[in-house]
Amino acid sequence: MKKIIVLLLIFLCSFIVTGCKTLDEGTVYSKTYMPAHTGIYFIAMRIGKTTQLIPRHTHHPDRWEICVEFEKDKDCWDVPEEFYDSVEIGEYIYKKDF
Repeated sequence: MKKIIVLLLIFLCSFIVTGCKTLDEGTVYSKTYMPAHTGIYFIAMRIGKTTQLIPRHTHHPDRWEICVEFEKDKDCWDVPEEFYDSVEIGEYIYKKDF
């Protein structure tokens, strides 16, 4: 019973923190291109009595992001390269356009 209550509280808190409103339209105020790159992170593994850090590689592909604002709300969207190239800062766009 405690587990159910704890899970319910975690769900409610995450819902409140993230909010339920997303923007579907707005004016572009920022464009960001992040080129592909490889990152390294380490996983701790116990081998016998010792702990070793094992490196793991992760690849992040190219990413195009457009940030929009509508009234006082702001949001950022990942978009395809073609849409990113066709949009200028200050332009009013709809999320359904891409």
